[in-house]
Amino acid sequence: MEQNEVHKSYWKVIAFDVDEAKSIHQLGGKLAGHLDTIQSVVISCNPIVQLDAVIPECGELSLNLNNRKEHVLHTITNYTAELSDKIGQTLELHANLESNARYGGYYRDFGELKDGNGDFVPYQVKLMLNCTSKS
Repeated sequence: MEQNEVHKSYWKVIAFDVDEAKSIHQLGGKLAGHLDTIQSVVISCNPIVQLDAVIPECGELSLNLNNRKEHVLHTITNYTAELSDKIGQTLELHANLESNARYGGYYRDFGELKDGNGDFVPYQVKLMLNCTSKS
């Protein structure tokens, strides 16, 4: 990379609701052609309702990039007690992207988010990709 190159930052947000315990959600889509890299990933699991219980892990996330040629992420996701878009775990990635790259993968819920009655509590998962492109 040349020293004078300027890179712009973009966020690609992949969000979905987890409505059933132990459900599996397939991930897939295309990234914009002008994106060069994914610098980091922010993952949040936000409840639909506030829970008092401490639940450290809520699911498993796997992510492939560049038309599923590269398996770049496999991690356990953490429950975020606060109802906020600004909370989540950040993972450094620094993955180079092919032009018009496709992504794929899955999210598997562990079925651990339960209320005081033992009923499953729905939540939303957000996978936020911090991408860059040359200007």
